[in-house]
Amino acid sequence: MTDAELVRQARERTSAAQSMEACDTLSRRYLPVAWRYAYALLQNRRAAEDVVGEAMLALVKNMDQMDAEQEVEVDRLSVVISWSIDFLEH
Repeated sequence: MTDAELVRQARERTSAAQSMEACDTLSRRYLPVAWRYAYALLQNRRAAEDVVGEAMLALVKNMDQMDAEQEVEVDRLSVVISWSIDFLEH
């Protein structure tokens, strides 16, 4: 299944199980690269885990605002970058 199909399935919410499965699939697909990116920026394992967890949660909560046709990786990494910068500034 493509990212766009998964985003559409997650947004439909006709079936909670299908929506959660779509979110889980997207998370498994992008979690490793998001974590590596956050760790490269933060140089702290626990901080990277926290940032990526918060970023993923924010993306799932805002799934309705995602462009299904846009690369999911771009959305996820932009959120991880933003959260990492916020973490470093505080």
